[in-house]
Amino acid sequence: MKKVTSKNQSGIHPLYLFLRMWICLLCFSVLMFGHLESAFEFKPPSARSVGMGRAFTGLANDTNAIDYNPAGLRLIPGNQFASTYLNLYGVEGLNYTQLKMAIPVVGYGTFGALYSDFGPSEYKERVFVFSHGFGLAEGIMMGYNLKSMGVSIEEYGSDSAFGIDVGILARVSEDIGLGACARNINEPEISQGNEKLPEEFAAGLYYVPVQGLNFAFDIDKVLDQPLSLHIGTEFRLLDFLAFRMGIQTNPSNYTFGFGLNYGTIYFDYGYQAHATLDDLHVFSLAAKFGGEKEASLKYTPKKSKDKKPRTSRRRKTVSVQDMEEMESALREKININTASEEELATLPSVSKLMAKRIADYREANGPFKSVEDLKKVPRMSERTYARIEGMLTVGSAAPVQENIQKEELPADEDEEAGEEIESAPVVPAKTQTPPPAEEEKQELAEEDKINVNRASLPQLLDIGFTTVQAESILKHIREKGPLSSIEDIKKIQGIPADIVDEIKGSITVR
Repeated sequence: MKKVTSKNQSGIHPLYLFLRMWICLLCFSVLMFGHLESAFEFKPPSARSVGMGRAFTGLANDTNAIDYNPAGLRLIPGNQFASTYLNLYGVEGLNYTQLKMAIPVVGYGTFGALYSDFGPSEYKERVFVFSHGFGLAEGIMMGYNLKSMGVSIEEYGSDSAFGIDVGILARVSEDIGLGACARNINEPEISQGNEKLPEEFAAGLYYVPVQGLNFAFDIDKVLDQPLSLHIGTEFRLLDFLAFRMGIQTNPSNYTFGFGLNYGTIYFDYGYQAHATLDDLHVFSLAAKFGGEKEASLKYTPKKSKDKKPRTSRRRKTVSVQDMEEMESALREKININTASEEELATLPSVSKLMAKRIADYREANGPFKSVEDLKKVPRMSERTYARIEGMLTVGSAAPVQENIQKEELPADEDEEAGEEIESAPVVPAKTQTPPPAEEEKQELAEEDKINVNRASLPQLLDIGFTTVQAESILKHIREKGPLSSIEDIKKIQGIPADIVDEIKGSITVR
């Protein structure tokens, strides 16, 4: 596996920066908050967040977002499933298990669910959470949790409460993120109103000083309790290995951990020190389809359905000038049933390769019956179609005229005509367009090809890659340098080889 060898602008290796940062943080913790002791505290939700000192509100880029900031669910690029297990401070029976999942839904954000179980049969706590994170604007996300919290005590019965959390997250840049979360904002109560569940407010900062090193800082405040600070770092030493360290106050303790991954499977371990009880050992196992890269934050508002204009009782008069302008507008539209590849390539977001695909589809399937049929062309994206829809027409449809003529025939003549039509052999029309040269069928001219090493995100989308695939290519080039061959594209995670083989005639890396 490839080691992380990137340096910042000052030439400092990230491993050296990681160690130097932690010497400073530990000194700061001792001077400001005394010795690193801890009192009995809440149940840790995952090994990764524990290893980072529970500083996760501003990071929140995996299923742990449900626990720390539900807005971060929007950052998850693919389906994720995770589980956590620990025995709380080595006390028999105090076992804690958590299961959670996150599923992105195109156009609606990411939905999550969580179930946790704590305690022996004599005292049992169960929590069910429905979570949702979505985009508000480019780089800004919001999320909420709906929680059902229940407790049952042997010989005393059971009770439950309903809680609501809300969170907001902003990626100020590729290296900086800010987040905030409010928990139990509806002031839930349990034990027939005798016990009020605590309201909690948290704010966090996420910063990437160099590639491969994450730094997080959180401020956490539970009402009627002292303010708590959390500082954590995560350093990815190898592609499959990450180290984590963290400290926190009130209660004061230090943490560390590590993470291993093989493909989509991730194993994490977290350790939290305790002054009097046994130390915590937290284990988590997760499946992350899409890896750890964050999803695109580009926000596209939903288009409202076109509503028919209200008609007034007064008939609108159309002038001769208006008629001439409408006819002129219609004449300026491109007829996709007659346009050449060169004419189609003049449309915005339509490359020469896409123009060829349109022409090939038309030749194989016959004329387009409507402009919307253009969506059936291979690799025609919704983004490209939305840009060119208003610039296209299919002209007059010949079958409509034939139907009108047929309806005007008398009944007996219509039957005779039908018999003649049925008996007549169907001869397919021959296209008048001469077949292109063999070289043109295989690939574009070298000067017309798109250089993947210099291509932008819209250009990669126009070629035929999805948004996630295009972002993976750009990230690979930024981190590991230019591609040396087209075959190297197939080695990027998430890029199918058949797509590269299909479009290799229209791309280059030189």
